[in-house]
Amino acid sequence: MTWLTLWLLLSAPPEFIAGEGVAVEPELLTLAHDSWAELARLFVQATGSDAQSPTLVRLETLPPGARLGGASELGRIRLHPALLTRRDPNLGLVLKHELAHQLLLVSCPAATDDRLFHEAFAVAASGELGAWVDGPYLSTPQAARLLSQSQELDTPDRRRALSRLLSESEPDVGGLPKVLRRRLNACASHARWQQPLTVAELTAGNATETADAWLVLNRHSGEVLESRGAANLPMPFGSILKPFVAAAGVAAPSLATEPSRDVWACGDALPKTMGLKEALSRSCNGYFLDWNDPVARTFGSFGPLFLALGLSRLPHEMAEAIGAKPTLTLSPWAVAQAYRTLALSRPDVMTWLQRTAQVGTLKGLPSSAALMRFSVKTGTVRDASSKPRVGWLVAVTPDLVAVMTQHERVPREFADEFLVALQGFVERRSELAVTTQVFGLVPSAQVQAECRGIGVVATATLQLLEAQSQSLVSAVERGPLLCLGAPWLIQFPKSIALARQYAGSFSLLPLPPPTVQAPGTAKQQRARRGSELAFTTSLARYAVGVVRSEDASAKGEARTALLQVAAHNVFHSRHPERPVCDTTHCQVFLGTVAPEPRDTESLAKDWLVELGWLLFSQGGEEAWHASRSLGSVTALLGENPSNLHFDGERVYYQRTVKHGDSLVDEAASLSCELLRSPLRLPSCPTQATFTPEQVEFSGRGKGHGQGLDVEWAKRSGLDAKAILHTAYGALAKED
Repeated sequence: MTWLTLWLLLSAPPEFIAGEGVAVEPELLTLAHDSWAELARLFVQATGSDAQSPTLVRLETLPPGARLGGASELGRIRLHPALLTRRDPNLGLVLKHELAHQLLLVSCPAATDDRLFHEAFAVAASGELGAWVDGPYLSTPQAARLLSQSQELDTPDRRRALSRLLSESEPDVGGLPKVLRRRLNACASHARWQQPLTVAELTAGNATETADAWLVLNRHSGEVLESRGAANLPMPFGSILKPFVAAAGVAAPSLATEPSRDVWACGDALPKTMGLKEALSRSCNGYFLDWNDPVARTFGSFGPLFLALGLSRLPHEMAEAIGAKPTLTLSPWAVAQAYRTLALSRPDVMTWLQRTAQVGTLKGLPSSAALMRFSVKTGTVRDASSKPRVGWLVAVTPDLVAVMTQHERVPREFADEFLVALQGFVERRSELAVTTQVFGLVPSAQVQAECRGIGVVATATLQLLEAQSQSLVSAVERGPLLCLGAPWLIQFPKSIALARQYAGSFSLLPLPPPTVQAPGTAKQQRARRGSELAFTTSLARYAVGVVRSEDASAKGEARTALLQVAAHNVFHSRHPERPVCDTTHCQVFLGTVAPEPRDTESLAKDWLVELGWLLFSQGGEEAWHASRSLGSVTALLGENPSNLHFDGERVYYQRTVKHGDSLVDEAASLSCELLRSPLRLPSCPTQATFTPEQVEFSGRGKGHGQGLDVEWAKRSGLDAKAILHTAYGALAKED
């Protein structure tokens, strides 16, 4: 026998007959039959067993003035007269609620005296849950307290309290909370009904797992710097997402406070009226619940981001959005990514959160003064007894996002511990923001970008990017770009298989007005003007990227010295009022690289702070030979160059110049780098030999030969400070 055949046999409705004051019209009969069929199907789905049916159900009316919508006893349902005479739209819900009692009376007779179980099943199975949940807000502890105070369950506040607890329960087969399905299965198996359903049992199934976690990431690169505990465990998030509610709302009002209501218990000296900024710093549930903006309570344009980060669905009500109703979960990792996005897209909201430790939920603690430097948000998830299940604390600094959760503790209890854990990262110079101009030597329309994490256009109205590869400049024209959980993959048409990784954000950097064109190729002119694309990452990721591009083989003390130079130069751009370019000589940057453990320590201080732009070259003593056309050399040195000789920094020679009507030879010189670089010679030559069509150059080492000689540094046996002192002179004074 199939499940469908079984259900058809067992779902036969009882016979409905009219009692006093009721005319059993076809419309009412259809409603009763359909409701019974749905309840019987739900019972079979939940238990796999047959749903018994009473033979006869008499429909009657309640006495005039009754305050209930309906009442039941075996074989008899009484309905409020107004439901029948006015054809009230609530008739279907009330009738189905009472039919649910009838089903239990015959299919689960052992639970006949269990009033809480009967009401819980009738409310959950009838479809009326949403109507009660949409009423005035009740916290979980308030709801549990109301249901525990008396056996009376037929009043609106008790129904609302019951609905609140049921709505927080994890749904099971047929949408029933697990606790009710377990009880129904006890009926179906004819197990002994050992004790009535309790409020504690009703709420026990609501407790999603919580645990301790700590995570800190760099705002600029997205790199997770440290992760401990349950950083990837989805947990109820409490008030942590209120800033996103605030960011999504439009024209938030100033509301009158109501200190007599528990939800308005949010700090001392409550003002008579409260605006959104104050409500956010105080984490005031009353404000958000009374505001109840329909866009804000689903996070507005941030909603799709939260779904992409693992939220199972958008909130149905403001209580879910602000975590007062802990039915939804996010992991600490997801929360950190969301705050990284918020910090870039809504810096104004970050400013509001700086008051949390001053006047809000972290006021008056030993750590409060230090935490005032940051944008901070707290959240607490409580059980039905108002005991903390998990506390959340998030801080956003100029360079970091940090998230901590603590099982069964409130944030005020672990704020000092949080600050200690955070402080070790706040002082790291390696986490500073670095911005560089990128891709200025190629037509920007040819640069393709792909995010294999979550691509975000981080404007005030947030947008998610398509997953496929797309034009970088077209995307960045919409706003700053983040790739959450992964680096950007950047590709160029001529090297489509060789994608570079860029862990950070892209934005537009308007080019300066064009000037009178200087001599040179179109590529050289583009290089002088700069790029409209800017890339921001952490100092560590940038400096290590430069070292890989310039000399990936550098290790130990030589690597430390080179890192120091790369990190120093990025703050001394050779482009007035614009960031350093990624193709700047001695500072080529071809994408980010994860730092080695020692690199962060190597960048702790700028040992070269008193100096300006610093040159370095690969150096070395390896001999080289190269041929260049006479025409290319003449274009640089002038007509008929001869007798070239070199002193390491300059080239000296003779050339033919015109004076009046005469041609004469004259002595000339120029920086050797102005010869080496355009001709792409490995280093400044030591010798040049002319042939009729070529110039044969020879020399030793690589680079312009100025500043730090990296190959020498590798062989020197000196420590990094001694290497830098030899190359550049006195270092910055020690602290």
